[in-house]
Amino acid sequence: MNIETLLSNCDILDVSVLILENQNGSWLVTKMNESAKNTKEVHEIKVALKHNIQHGQKLDINSMNANSFYDLRIDIREKSYKIRLKLLKPKICLAKIEKACELKDVDNKSSEISLFQTLLNYSPDLIYFKDREAKFIRNSKSLSDFLGVPQENLIGKTDLDVYIRSLANTKYQDDLNIVNTNIPIINKEEEAITINGKKKWLTSTKLPLKDHKNKVVGLFGISRDITEKKEAELKNKELNDNFQRLITASLGFQQTAKLDNLFRMAGCLIHKKFGGIQLVFLTKNNSKNNFDISFFPEKEMLDNCPCRTIIDYILSNSLFDEQVFENERTTIDLNDFFAKKAVKGFESFDFKYASVYQLKEKNELFGYILIFRNINFEEYDILFLKVLINQLTLAIERIILIEELKESIIKAEESDKLKTTFLNNISHEIRTPLNGVIGYAQLLLIKREPDIKDLQSYARNVIDNAKILLEVFEDILEISKIESGKISIIQQETNVNELIDSLGTYLEEQFKRHEKTNIDIEYSKELPDKDACFMLDSVRVFQILKPFVSNAVKFTACGHIKIGYKINKPSEIKFFIEDTGIGISEKSSEIIFKLFRQGDESATRKFGGIGVGLSIADALSKKLDGKISFETNPGKGSTFCFSMPIAKHT
Repeated sequence: MNIETLLSNCDILDVSVLILENQNGSWLVTKMNESAKNTKEVHEIKVALKHNIQHGQKLDINSMNANSFYDLRIDIREKSYKIRLKLLKPKICLAKIEKACELKDVDNKSSEISLFQTLLNYSPDLIYFKDREAKFIRNSKSLSDFLGVPQENLIGKTDLDVYIRSLANTKYQDDLNIVNTNIPIINKEEEAITINGKKKWLTSTKLPLKDHKNKVVGLFGISRDITEKKEAELKNKELNDNFQRLITASLGFQQTAKLDNLFRMAGCLIHKKFGGIQLVFLTKNNSKNNFDISFFPEKEMLDNCPCRTIIDYILSNSLFDEQVFENERTTIDLNDFFAKKAVKGFESFDFKYASVYQLKEKNELFGYILIFRNINFEEYDILFLKVLINQLTLAIERIILIEELKESIIKAEESDKLKTTFLNNISHEIRTPLNGVIGYAQLLLIKREPDIKDLQSYARNVIDNAKILLEVFEDILEISKIESGKISIIQQETNVNELIDSLGTYLEEQFKRHEKTNIDIEYSKELPDKDACFMLDSVRVFQILKPFVSNAVKFTACGHIKIGYKINKPSEIKFFIEDTGIGISEKSSEIIFKLFRQGDESATRKFGGIGVGLSIADALSKKLDGKISFETNPGKGSTFCFSMPIAKHT
């Protein structure tokens, strides 16, 4: 179309246009149509337009391309004109004069434009405007970022240019249908994959774009990113299929009474789900202060198994105590892990990753599940395992609870038995000395003229029996203090040689009480008196050693009893009482420190006592940060030791 025809058509449409030509580097208005000539301020527009272009205040026309346009605003007196420039040929430019409006209206529109531009720049939703050919004429920064195309470069393009062809055709046809039918699209879910490979799920709303005459001139749309929601729905669908099988199988957990069977069932489920993996179950063994290890498949129980080698390394180096294992779930890159630990010999190990899951029972760490594998788990795989671990944890809690209930029943029955035994013992231990006190007191009353020797004998027997009775009551009161936590420790300067001498005096009193005459006393004092002073609670130490001495006397018929101490190291002393008595059986060794328990609990036992002496000693030793140990040889004797930290008196 030539310039004259263009001007004529613009007159028909009542559109005012100017033609600018580049003459010797300057852009000058050379032609205009009749509509432009009738514009009152056309001369001022020509001057202002020439000024804006020549001095580069707003635009360098030479930098425009054939497919772009540029809008200028020219203010003349109280009116403002919008001039739209479009390059027709390299040296010819068309300037369309828009309808004039009051300056105050322009300012309002400028504010609206500013707000609109802010929306386009900062909205997270994808916003776009298109013409009747479904070409972009305006778009938000978020859309530009998603497509990987600058905002200005999107102008004039369609969806066919920015999305993969298989999806773009549908989107493009939707745009054309809106323009041609005036029917909007509301909240349509659609997949969007750019030619660069970016993928999103969108919910899109597109509506017709109309001018002031209600004529459809294009469309505009808003697309919201629902990728996370959509992916979650797809993953949930996959998970639901897996969980149906998992839930059915996990019902078997609740019917399993042994941990080994429980781990075997869990191993089958995980192995069936993922395959090509190795499972290791580690459960705490509090009695041995380590972990019990179970493998699945069980063939990996072989001692030379690489998994076992790694587990042994982790356990022997206490790596479960490190930060890497503190979370409920941790994934370890084995190559990186052993490289950091400078461990060699695992280069040919079959697996690349290890996932560590904690097993808890009543929020207390019970053990770990390790899954060795070569693949990285997807998020829904991790969710699958998390549900399985939760089910496993519930089953573990149930099994442990059943075991605890069984133990509670046994302990309750044992407690009833101990209560009966204690009542029988204490009845005997109180009644016997009390009868002695009453008996000898009655003798004092019925003898009218007793000689002095009889009086002294009766008095000694009353005193001895009263002391025995007092010791019983003191032991019971001491147990009460220990259980209520009211035991106090008072450190003071103590000569341990003198403490041993006091113990020897007590030993001699016990000989007299039990009428033991065939036993020798031996002493072992490692330090001279001048070097034997330390800071310790002599009263509590004597209480600890006292039952060792009384038991040595009680269970030794002949031979010797040796009492003494050794300095193990500068900050620790070890007291010991050695006897040549009957010794302690292996069965009795497990119970002698328990409250109200004795080595011989039969009804026909020939040794007295209420079974609290060693329990008191054990409790007091812990208060002093000490430790009781013993060695025994049934039929030949025993040695009881008490070690504790000490400080040299200065």
